[in-house]
Amino acid sequence: MKKTTSKDLDNIFEYLNGKIEHSILVKKIKKNIDFRFLLRKKRLQNLPEFTLFHLLRATILVEGPTNMNSEYCFLNMYRKYDVIRNFDLRQIADIFEKLNYYKGIQSIKHIQHIIAIPFLTSVIFHDVYETEPYKLWAFFAENEFLLDEALGFARQQKYWFDSYVDRINAIKILTLFPIIPVKYVTYLFELALDEAKQIRHAAQDVLSAIPNIHNQVEQALSSAKQEVRLAAAEWLAELGDKSSIEALIVALKKEKREIVQAAILIALEKMDEDISRYLTAKQLLTAAQKGLKGKKSADFDWFDFNLIPTLTWQNGDKVDPQIIEWWICLAFKLKDPSHPLFITYTQLLSKQSQQQLGEFILQSFIQQDTLMPTIEEAEAKASSLTDKRLQQYMRAYQRYPKHYPHYNNITYEQVFDEIKNEILANYLGSAIKAKGILSLTSGIKGQVAVSLITRFMRDHSQRRAQIEAILEPMAYSNDPFIIQLLLSLARRYRTASIQEKAKKIVEHIAQCCGWSTDELADRTISTAGLDDNGLLILDYGERTFIASLDDKFKWQLKNAEGEKLKALPEARNSENPELVKEAKKQFNNSKKELSQLLTMQSSRFYEAMCAQRQWRVEYWQKYLQHHPVVGRLIQGLVWLQLDKSGHIVNSFRPTENSRLVTNQNDEIFVDQNHFITLAHSALMSSTDIAQWQVHFKHHKLNQLFDQFNHPLPDISKIDDGIINDRLGWLTDSFTIRGILTKLGYRHGDIEDGGSFYGYYKYFANYKLYINIDFSGSMLPEENISVVLYNLYFSKTPGFIESAITLDNLPKVLLAEGYANYMAVADASNGFDPNWQDKLIW
Repeated sequence: MKKTTSKDLDNIFEYLNGKIEHSILVKKIKKNIDFRFLLRKKRLQNLPEFTLFHLLRATILVEGPTNMNSEYCFLNMYRKYDVIRNFDLRQIADIFEKLNYYKGIQSIKHIQHIIAIPFLTSVIFHDVYETEPYKLWAFFAENEFLLDEALGFARQQKYWFDSYVDRINAIKILTLFPIIPVKYVTYLFELALDEAKQIRHAAQDVLSAIPNIHNQVEQALSSAKQEVRLAAAEWLAELGDKSSIEALIVALKKEKREIVQAAILIALEKMDEDISRYLTAKQLLTAAQKGLKGKKSADFDWFDFNLIPTLTWQNGDKVDPQIIEWWICLAFKLKDPSHPLFITYTQLLSKQSQQQLGEFILQSFIQQDTLMPTIEEAEAKASSLTDKRLQQYMRAYQRYPKHYPHYNNITYEQVFDEIKNEILANYLGSAIKAKGILSLTSGIKGQVAVSLITRFMRDHSQRRAQIEAILEPMAYSNDPFIIQLLLSLARRYRTASIQEKAKKIVEHIAQCCGWSTDELADRTISTAGLDDNGLLILDYGERTFIASLDDKFKWQLKNAEGEKLKALPEARNSENPELVKEAKKQFNNSKKELSQLLTMQSSRFYEAMCAQRQWRVEYWQKYLQHHPVVGRLIQGLVWLQLDKSGHIVNSFRPTENSRLVTNQNDEIFVDQNHFITLAHSALMSSTDIAQWQVHFKHHKLNQLFDQFNHPLPDISKIDDGIINDRLGWLTDSFTIRGILTKLGYRHGDIEDGGSFYGYYKYFANYKLYINIDFSGSMLPEENISVVLYNLYFSKTPGFIESAITLDNLPKVLLAEGYANYMAVADASNGFDPNWQDKLIW
């Protein structure tokens, strides 16, 4: 393609301004103009004379008249061109009108519909104008007929086409209004108390801005409809106005339905009202005996109440089994795996009983959810089906030998095993209808929970709804082991919805503690049982043994005399066997804990390096350097001392004796007012890098991960944010999958026919995605020849049009993304000049 000169651009602007015709433009610059290419390369947007008028006119020329009538075209403009976010929707409508684009049969109302549709459907994010909401709401305030049609106040016009208008989005737009139009208030109040959860909450968010709205909500506590009373109690809990306490207490005395009673109690607790007077053992037993008279759901017949462990209250008194049975039945009925009432209930129990109940409930849920046929059942079923299927395979080969050559010599035994394995892989049922009982698991012991959850996630990863339900009550746990698991899932997990669920739970825990999620991660790092001196004391009663870690993080055992042992000995006849058993259990738990701790923290520090996270010196020393395990782990990393302006003062490494040394072995002392971040070759001089490499080699140290061998790419010739210097390098789909999934990438969206064309990795700190595109693969995957394409960074995964210019990226993130791209290229067969002929499609 001929390069576009500045003179060409002048002619293009004349054309966009309507001063010359297209034929004259082509004649002047001697070629057709690809406006899509110029916009993608930002050749037009980067010029000072470029305006919204030019963008819209160029987009019309690119998309054509038909596509511009589609809400998706306008939506894509927001995704592709950041510049459009600078303008008020009213300005955009005005430009469209001036362009005369909808001249003739189309009206100004049509223009307003085209602009409004993306914001009233479920396909656009409402944070487009997050910091300047007036650019959005003012347009709808001047054109209320749009909201009238979206909310059902008026009949929708033909301009809506086949768009799905979402009432929730219309309500969210009203949230941005400084004053809610009066005509919508009564309607919204009805929605806020008697509609589906999402619509109800959206309406409540709008109405919460009205002064003294709680007075109206209190009146709904006396409604004849249970759903309205329930919604009113939950809404008052969210409003948190303490003047509603009296109304709630009055309503509680009259309320007969357990579900509403639970909501009222939670509302009172959220308003700091002491609800212990409603939770005495006597009252709980009375409520249980009354509740258990009701009929149990047939969907809950599988639960064995006889196996409930004997539990105690915090004062040591035994809990009547009827109370626990009723809690379980009520939790099943409420169907909320994190219902706050049951969090409150479990906290009435002793610590040991909370752990016992949590483990029992979680194990019961998992056992029921993972029931599968026995081998005997599978073999019996296979015996009855094998002959028929074998005949089908033989007929298929006879009729279509080219399509089914593998059926030519198939045997009875092969078909039998095939059917047997299919049957063994089938679930006999599901426990998801009983997810409410999981709200009683919040007090479970961390090590037990992590063991059960990780095993379930590993072996039953397709049970997405169950995994999310199991994680929900963990939001109320303060166990460091559970929190670290959630943090790990929030950073990286193969299923997006589960990762998002973990992320929300982590944010909830951090918010309750008054910390950021990074601070939560630092403050809850497990110690694997080691004390401040790095020792684990194992008490046998008569004897004591000491476990510690060597320089390779391997466990070493010694007796009290300092002699090394290969394993913990058996108990002597004179020693308490239970004490010895507990010591051995403690050691085994510490081994498992350490393994997970090392994996989690290595991954977390790598992401902290990419995000260029900064720690205050005092904070870094307290939670990292002095930690019995992490303090040793970070000795394999190089760190940077930054002054208040962010300039590098020193690079250093922590040593085993708590010193901080440079690459010349000089001890330094860091200023407590400074900050610390992880070093990377993108931030340092080549001299410093070389000296650190010599330092590690001289001291025979291994880095926790590579900090110095991933250079920045040459971006001087890249102006569109897309790196493609390895385009055409030939590899296979399994190789690219293996490399990128190991690096934490997830495959892109599945398109028609089960195909996908890239992998992406998300960095929450920057809200950015690293995208690596290739020629594509298809699910279920087979190993096929593929070609490496592009690397780019974006705010939306797999959306190359929204690629961010490379000079706007954090240096370390750019270098590491490029290193991932090169890792695929290095594992390939190199560039193939005929790569286009090697692709399957």
